[in-house]
This record gives sequence, C-alpha cells and structure tokens, in this order.
Amino acid sequence: MEEPEKNLVRAEGMIREASSHGSDIIIFPEQAFTGWDPLSQRYADGEESLIVSSLKKYAEEYSVGILGSYRKKTDGFPENTSLLIGDNGDIIASYSKIHLFTPGREGEAFRSGESPVVAEYKGARIGIAICYDLRFPELFTYYKRCGAEIVFVPAAWPCRRMKHWRTFIISRAAENQFFVAGVNTAGENYVDSYCGGSFLADPYGEVAADSGEGECLTFASADLSSVGEAGRILPVFPDRKEELYIKWIR
Repeated sequence: MEEPEKNLVRAEGMIREASSHGSDIIIFPEQAFTGWDPLSQRYADGEESLIVSSLKKYAEEYSVGILGSYRKKTDGFPENTSLLIGDNGDIIASYSKIHLFTPGREGEAFRSGESPVVAEYKGARIGIAICYDLRFPELFTYYKRCGAEIVFVPAAWPCRRMKHWRTFIISRAAENQFFVAGVNTAGENYVDSYCGGSFLADPYGEVAADSGEGECLTFASADLSSVGEAGRILPVFPDRKEELYIKWIR
C-alpha cells in the first residue's frame, strides 16, 4: 500500500531489532515503503524525500547498514532505485533497475537504469539487482567479473512464480560462485499476491538461510571466504569464451 509514513514506522522496529542482533545490514524488498506498483509515480522524489531521509537517519541512529528502495525523481519518468546506506547514514551506492518488467507495463511509468553497481561495505564487494533483473544472467556475470562476492536482490515476486524465484537465485549463485540474497515482499495489492520466500544462496548453489512464507525478519550470515574456495574447487570462469559469446550476440 502507498503509505510510506506507516511503513517506515514498521521498518524502524525491524531496523532496531537487526541492530540489537549486531547485524551489518538489513535489506528491505523492492519498493517496500510504498508497495510495488509498475504504473504509480506517487512519492517519486529525490534523496531529500521522506523515505530516503528516514532510512539515512535510522542507519545512523541504530548503527546498521540498510538497503532500501524508492521511486527516484528524474527529469523524465522516475527510476525504480535501491540505495545502499552505510551505518553512518551516508549513501554508499545507488542502483536503478535496468530491466523493467514489460509484462507488468513498468516501462510505461518508469525509465530504466543503465549502470550496474558494485560497492564496498564492511569488507564485502556487493552488487545490487532488482527483481526482474534475475531473469538476465548477463548482469550477474558482469558482477562476477567486477569481483562481487554477494548480490542483493530486493523484489516484489508474485506467489504464482515462486518456483522461478528460487530457480533463478540458486542458478545465479551457482553459476557465478558467489552469494545471492533474494529479499521478497509479502501481502497483496491490486497488482498481485506476494508470498515472501526470501532466502540466501551460497556460492555452491545451496540454500544458506530461508525465511519461509510471509513477512518476517530473518537473520543470515555469509562466509565470504567460500567465494574464493568455490572457485578453487571448480574453476569455471577460466573456461568462458567471451570472444565467441560476443560474436553470437551480434
């Protein structure tokens, strides 16, 4: 629902709890504070908006990193944008969704981003993708080439395609030998029904943590040393044929 004030109050409670457990970062689903709507441009604003300023304040107050998203105002259509905010309240990275969900007409109200993002935080190299981006493995291959160790994927993935959700996250993790954290919304709106199902896949394609259905706060840890270990055990990337892939695509 498009009730950012109410949703931010609920989010603060989760952020406080994450901080009390010593978490490095808390990740919220795609457009968690307005609800995902592919056609709504309400609450599109800049970094001084209620959503962004509140998240920055919470990050600093509770000394915990936050990944949250908002509708970023531009000189044209807004962008579906995720922000990585450090535990001092500073914005570390901003990623705007590259692959807009054409089946849901998202491109009619939003414009796509053009720049992948890899950021350093708490000793980890982090990539960011959003929901439908999962269906495009090239983005994740790029993140691998950039040295990403974990990719955060906030999403609004509907109940009726949950099999795809799990398949894609596990596949992106296993084929690139890094962690992928998929964080999905729960509840209903006029667009669809959402079942949660957030989980963390490790570099071997195994499920390292699983929230199950519904809304909840789930804690997970990622041993980043396993990223290099997976590559040593099964050195896949040296066998890639980039020069051939480029020919085929052309």
